[in-house]
Amino acid sequence: FIAWVEMAQVPYPTNPYMSLFLALAYQIKGDGRRAEEYRSKAVEFSQTDYWRQRFADFKLVDILENFPQTAQETFDSIGALQEEIGQSYMEYQKSKGGQ
Repeated sequence: FIAWVEMAQVPYPTNPYMSLFLALAYQIKGDGRRAEEYRSKAVEFSQTDYWRQRFADFKLVDILENFPQTAQETFDSIGALQEEIGQSYMEYQKSKGGQ
């Protein structure tokens, strides 16, 4: 995952999504130095109104502002995010007449 995202990031070096998810991946891997490096980039690159809104839309602000400090906290944060977004998606589908 890390190698793929780092390669995909080459043409988009200031994409804060990629930086955030690389930070999370490095935290899971146990490389706190690299996790912090990418977390800092995610913070820096997400300062525009556009990216602030995108992070809010996808419920990523909390992870960015309260970055997990261990692999387990990272898994917990991702799990909570998955649950929250899954519920939002199901509600959206119901409102559009989906299943």
